[in-house]
Amino acid sequence: MRFPRVIDYRVELPEERLTSDFNEDSIMGLTPDVVGATETQTSGIIGENVDLNFVHTGDVRPS
Repeated sequence: MRFPRVIDYRVELPEERLTSDFNEDSIMGLTPDVVGATETQTSGIIGENVDLNFVHTGDVRPS
């Protein structure tokens, strides 16, 4: 089986533009119930369990 050599590709975008209409109903408040789990426990076959959470993000510089 032989496959053609592809050198480049092309993307064809649709002509129509997307628009949006934001109003007061467009606001969504984020709560722990909406966001979901914020702590995960991972473990390998061998070794100690690791708890991953957002505590370490307090020391991270915002980008």
